[in-house]
Amino acid sequence: MAIPVVEGANVGSGYSIAIPEHNAGDLIIVHAVSLFTYPSVPSASGTVPTWNTLSDANNGSWYSRVAYSVATASDTTTGTWTYNDRMIVSVVSGHKETDFVGANSRTVGNANGVSTGVYAPALTLAQNDGSSLVLRSIVASTLSGVLTVATGHTAAINTRVTNICVGAYTKNDTTSAPAASFTANEPGNYAAVSIEILAPSGGGNGFFSMF
Repeated sequence: MAIPVVEGANVGSGYSIAIPEHNAGDLIIVHAVSLFTYPSVPSASGTVPTWNTLSDANNGSWYSRVAYSVATASDTTTGTWTYNDRMIVSVVSGHKETDFVGANSRTVGNANGVSTGVYAPALTLAQNDGSSLVLRSIVASTLSGVLTVATGHTAAINTRVTNICVGAYTKNDTTSAPAASFTANEPGNYAAVSIEILAPSGGGNGFFSMF
């Protein structure tokens, strides 16, 4: 059973970052977080693709936006996401050609210093036969260090940019996707998303299976 694969991930601060190596047909997912307003999605031009907003969420202090595009070439760029402070970009291959997003969920909260208080939200999977990829990305303000990867997950990237933890993670067993706790050192505000990426043989309700 072929499962979609994260081919690479990158993180950074500022209004744009480099997209990992990719090919035409790959799915590119951007998770951008701003500290005072939603990051603006750039218009398509040249190597900047049409970004489709998947979700927005905020807690009045942090603002999280997730968008995606399917690469048409190997030189795709993010473009300028005005107001962005931290960004995660993930490249996925082996997904359905259309209606490739199954369930997805997002949360922006404050862990109030509780080490286990950073959660990637649960998903009710469109496909629970293990064929989907469950991708989780997190941006979290912590005192120090990086996030401890939740049990049953693998990090595509897990690092720290200035005083903010950033990372992208995949769930190892995708027959279910409960909420997952990523331990941190005195965490505060955080933004987390969980996205189900469907395999070519996957059915489900596609993009509109949102939770």
